[in-house]
Amino acid sequence: HKILFVEDNENLRKYCVRELSRTYAVTGCREGEMAYEVARIEMPDIIITDVILPGMDGYELCRKIKSDILISHIPIVILTSKVTEDDKMEGYGSGADVYITKPFSMDMILKVLENILEGRRKLREQMIGNGHIADHSGEATESRLSAMDNAFMEKLTAFIENNLSEEDLNIHTLAEEMNISRSALFRKVKALTGQTPAIFMLAYKLNKAASLLREGELRVNEIADRLGFSSASRFSQAFKQQFGCPPKSFK
Repeated sequence: HKILFVEDNENLRKYCVRELSRTYAVTGCREGEMAYEVARIEMPDIIITDVILPGMDGYELCRKIKSDILISHIPIVILTSKVTEDDKMEGYGSGADVYITKPFSMDMILKVLENILEGRRKLREQMIGNGHIADHSGEATESRLSAMDNAFMEKLTAFIENNLSEEDLNIHTLAEEMNISRSALFRKVKALTGQTPAIFMLAYKLNKAASLLREGELRVNEIADRLGFSSASRFSQAFKQQFGCPPKSFK
């Protein structure tokens, strides 16, 4: 997992980068503006930032990241010596996921990172598990996704749902609909779901197929055609790979 550590105190930054590098791939930055640009390029799994930075401070960095659809999903840990309730409210109000006061121990930082990554893993399982795409707008998941990321997933799944019969539905058309580049779409969907856009689309179609089979109103070849598969045999092969049995047995 990749960590971006933002701290203008050189000694503290070097120490934390060195210690965290025992477990993670860590990039260090001393300025907020630079950290924002690095985040958009490297797409770290977590950002840790001090509040007091030259130029853009940690709160502003947090707000800027959380308002950028490309990187809004990245959890942010705020480090600061400000300990009042108002300080904490400002930190969480800017979109920070965790607020840690200085001085802190490295063991605490490692435990916080471990908890965040475990939470993200569970969230991905919640959204997609065992080949079934869950309702990402449900109460349990929505509480873990930002409003921007939830809206992103709603738009993505709605477009797939409305174009299920399109055989040529691919990452190019998805990227155009979402108004971001193909590489950005790839990284965003992978970060949110743990799957590539192509696998996400296929899993969505196959889960839809399972629902149609349960209803029992359509034949296998009709379902294959409705979901944009070039042939019933290709559909059956993909379905068996996803659910462990061919569509007829599942039905």
